[in-house]
Amino acid sequence: MEYPLISVLVPVYNVEKYLRQCLDSIVNQTYKNIEVVCVDDASTDNSLAILNEYAQKDERIIVLQNATNKGIGLSRKILFENSVGQHIIYIDSDDWIENNMLELLISAVQSNSYDLCYCYFFRYDAMGKMVSVENFPLAYCGDDKIQRIKYNILSEGKHWRVTNKLVNRKIYQNVFFPEVRGGVEDIFISCQLYYYANKMGCVSLPLYHYRYNEGSVTKSSDNALALLRRIDIQTIYKMCFEFIEKNFKEDEIKLFEPQISEKMSCYKQIKPECLEILKDSKLPIYLYGAGELSAIFCQLALTIAGIVVSKEYFKEGSTFFGHSVQLLEEVLNEKSEANVILCFLKDSYDDTIETLKKIAPNCNFLITQKMFLEDLQGKIEGGYC
Repeated sequence: MEYPLISVLVPVYNVEKYLRQCLDSIVNQTYKNIEVVCVDDASTDNSLAILNEYAQKDERIIVLQNATNKGIGLSRKILFENSVGQHIIYIDSDDWIENNMLELLISAVQSNSYDLCYCYFFRYDAMGKMVSVENFPLAYCGDDKIQRIKYNILSEGKHWRVTNKLVNRKIYQNVFFPEVRGGVEDIFISCQLYYYANKMGCVSLPLYHYRYNEGSVTKSSDNALALLRRIDIQTIYKMCFEFIEKNFKEDEIKLFEPQISEKMSCYKQIKPECLEILKDSKLPIYLYGAGELSAIFCQLALTIAGIVVSKEYFKEGSTFFGHSVQLLEEVLNEKSEANVILCFLKDSYDDTIETLKKIAPNCNFLITQKMFLEDLQGKIEGGYC
């Protein structure tokens, strides 16, 4: 077996609480031929000092510093440009990895000539308590690039993260790093990776430990940050659509339907006033459905009471954006008073609302599409849209 150099790239910003655990998990890998390139993105805590401390003890660690905060997108670009490894993997600085993760990934890459190899991951809350094991494969891992993007990026796939993927350097040389913030840049980066990779594969083990940080911008209750987050989501999917238009023929673009139309209807119509009306309501907010539309509301400045689904979609122990997914009938009943947002697309909701009203007659059931229209004002309290 050959031992090619792997570049482990770590963007760092105000993570002194978690950084040592992250770095320890990297430097103690069973696969030794690595360089660890870290960039401190103008942290205001002791993150830079911790990086320098580790660099003095391990010559494989390279520390870069941004004079001003540039965000994770540009920081990842800086990291790539300052790396030399034949294979690239990004690790978020508040996460950590199993000590044999790199060995298993590079072994699979070499045995199967993969350009991209991913693994499953554990999910933790901010306190370090494990909440789930995300051990599901890509929705599509074959050679058809249309199917890769359609089902892993545009559909309800959960493999848009960059951090659990070992990728050939030649693939990343084609990638454009978007200048957005808040964690959504992974969507467009993975879209490109799925396009440029000739062959992809998986190590079917959870090897990456992902910490869901409630204090991050993705869950911020700050209005300005939430608005920026919404704009960034719109921007990222617009970039995905433009990438598809550029790289696929007109008759091929039709094969991305209905996912493209559904995404455009979701992200083009979100309006700030929708946030204000829901925030002003004194009733708790539940999301009915654990898909793309639910993800929008989870990433805005709203306090979500919970995610509810019907029996056919319920899986014990599953989570969605840090929320446990529960059976609707176990959460809502005839005494419940709440705003329940119907987070799925249908031609008609009459039958659905009629059924739900029998379960929870005092709840307001809000149709997502109508919530995005200009005449939203004043329509939530006292009924459903």
